[in-house]
Amino acid sequence: MKKLSFLKISLAVLFLMLAGSFSVSAQTADCSKTTDADIAKSVMEQIKAKYPDLTQQVNAHVKDGIVYLEGWVADKNARKEIEKIAKRTSCVKRVKNNLKKATGGGCGAGQKPCGEICIPVGDTCNISKGN
Repeated sequence: MKKLSFLKISLAVLFLMLAGSFSVSAQTADCSKTTDADIAKSVMEQIKAKYPDLTQQVNAHVKDGIVYLEGWVADKNARKEIEKIAKRTSCVKRVKNNLKKATGGGCGAGQKPCGEICIPVGDTCNISKGN
């Protein structure tokens, strides 16, 4: 019985030590020096790494730490995963997912072309032209 109690206490101590080490390593970045452009670049790089075929259909515009996802994807899973990518990016305060499930189309009033998508006229296009 003493061995079982000792084992439980040892496991509890080990668990607490591991939990403490994770909380120390999970410190957040210093967002006071991170610009919206830095965040947008990071989000776009991560999207490109996971979905290289969508680099001309998805744009991430950032204002005041809020990521605005614009464009289109072919399925709901990609839409959800791209939102998760943006949310996991350092210094992102919130994500507004405006991605549509579609196959593309022309720009409407108040929009401008950005790659193969349309974004609001005042937003910055972060899609690189060389892809």
